[in-house]
Amino acid sequence: MAVNERLFPNYGQHIVFAALSTDGAGLGKYGAVAVTWNVSPHYLGRRATLLEENSYVIYERYELGALRGPGPPLGFRAVWEDRKWLVVAKIEPSLTTATPGSSLPRLVLSSGVSKMDDTYVEVTIYADDEGLDTLDVAGVKA
Repeated sequence: MAVNERLFPNYGQHIVFAALSTDGAGLGKYGAVAVTWNVSPHYLGRRATLLEENSYVIYERYELGALRGPGPPLGFRAVWEDRKWLVVAKIEPSLTTATPGSSLPRLVLSSGVSKMDDTYVEVTIYADDEGLDTLDVAGVKA
């Protein structure tokens, strides 16, 4: 709750979390089922923002729980339309001229030893009291 209140003040209880994936893969530690969303500009695109990494990791790394700790860093969050810039900034340190295009999906999302070691861009979706419209579900993998 402290993470949600600090990063999403006054509406943290309405946030649904997801991981950005370029190939439909999910992170197994978060459950056996992965939902693929069809993000339309008029519905989910308006409700979704992205964080450079897991919100809990951001909270811990930048000491957001400390009374006089620094605030969230600039550039760690993007709106849906600007997701490509956040992804490029995140994976750029891992890119070289020898990086094959086939490795890009794993640079965007990969499972680590623990949840804290997972690498991904977190998608935060605002869901009002009625939840999310299931018509935007594009697929489910078990």
